[in-house]
Amino acid sequence: MKYFPTFVTLLLLLAQGRCLLHVPLTKTVLSPSLGKRMHSIPFGSGSTIPAKSFSNIQYYIEIGIGEPEQKFYVLPDTGSSNLWVPSKYCDRMQPACEVHHKYDHDKSSSYVANGTSFSIQYGTGACQGIFSQDTVTIGDFVVKNQVFGEVIKEPGMDLIAFRWDGILGLGYDTIAVGHATPVWYNMINQGLVDKAVFSFYLNRNASETEGSELILGGVDSTKFSGDVLYVPVAKKGFWEFKMDDVKIGGNSLDICGTEGCLGAADSGTSLIAGPSATVAKINAALGATSKANFLIDECKSMLEQYSSEMIDNIAKGMDASGVCQDIGMCADGSSDCSSCLLMVELAQSALKSNVSQATLENIVVGLCDVLPNSGVVEYVVDCDNVSTMPDLTFTIGGKEFTLTPNDYVLQSEVAGKVECISSFFGFESPGNMWILGDVFMGRFYTVFDLEQNRVGFAPVV
Repeated sequence: MKYFPTFVTLLLLLAQGRCLLHVPLTKTVLSPSLGKRMHSIPFGSGSTIPAKSFSNIQYYIEIGIGEPEQKFYVLPDTGSSNLWVPSKYCDRMQPACEVHHKYDHDKSSSYVANGTSFSIQYGTGACQGIFSQDTVTIGDFVVKNQVFGEVIKEPGMDLIAFRWDGILGLGYDTIAVGHATPVWYNMINQGLVDKAVFSFYLNRNASETEGSELILGGVDSTKFSGDVLYVPVAKKGFWEFKMDDVKIGGNSLDICGTEGCLGAADSGTSLIAGPSATVAKINAALGATSKANFLIDECKSMLEQYSSEMIDNIAKGMDASGVCQDIGMCADGSSDCSSCLLMVELAQSALKSNVSQATLENIVVGLCDVLPNSGVVEYVVDCDNVSTMPDLTFTIGGKEFTLTPNDYVLQSEVAGKVECISSFFGFESPGNMWILGDVFMGRFYTVFDLEQNRVGFAPVV
């Protein structure tokens, strides 16, 4: 599936109550393989923050760091615990650094040097940098003396495709790299929220980029129906909990046994991950076929049609959005948009060294060869069969949470043709663990309660 980023102005909505902060999440669509590969990585008072999303695949919020504020888009990630953003000193030979906002501590009056080095291991390499301390602003909340990472080296090519600049970890402090106190913990310690509870409402309507929210300090009962079902956290790290069963078409997959299996609600994972052998059975039941190296195929198809127009516009100094709009790739919500933006940004990054027209042509033609290719496979299903596919049910705390085919099949446009993609991918999971990402959290309002160490779910309205 393609990643077509859509930027939406960050709106701050104050909920009833003194400190419930609603943070708008912006939504944008990116390739499912990127969403899962990025997170195959390490394995109020209240406030609601609008979440922007990678068009119903990944969601991000806007934060400020320093005084005066330097703005960044960050992925709120319950599967990690550190805050990091690219540094002004990020290696300029790495395109991922070039296409994102960068923190300049020399411009902040509230900056305090730390200098301790850190490294976070991801699937495509290590994200490396130094810790610094500064003020972090999220909506109306101002967090003082926050230790965060200034990234100097960003791994691989994958991060270029993401519209967010960094990650805001919302996991337990037990998994924080360098023992840095997470932003969420400092919000609690500094009295910014009355309740150590946050929750997510993810709008999964592919045609809408607004409406999703990260609620800091509590829950918004207008976003879900019925009661929230809570289950205790089984391990204080990735918000893990026990699941009773996994069923397809009403039939148990017999994977959890009498002891149950582990699940983790993870806002940093786009799809749903499970034990490789079981996921293979699920995708087989859906009639899915594997498709490898699809990013490279899409890239080559695009260049065959538009390379000359792209080269002309890039040489004229047109920005990435303008180049892609001109060739019709970012019109009417086309899912080719983010692939095009990625390619143009790569070429523009190389152009900073004042290359010749001939060199520019070689760069554009060779872009497909530098796109990420680490063996990631996506599974394609027949769009005509979606209505007849079985439901997938997770039994949690004795209650069934069911995803319909419309929930777990994602649509993508590739070279003008609509493809349907399975949301299930396999990994070597310890203890038959499942990672319930945005596909699941978009169907069920999800609550993370640090006060009582529990996770809660309720159907969205």
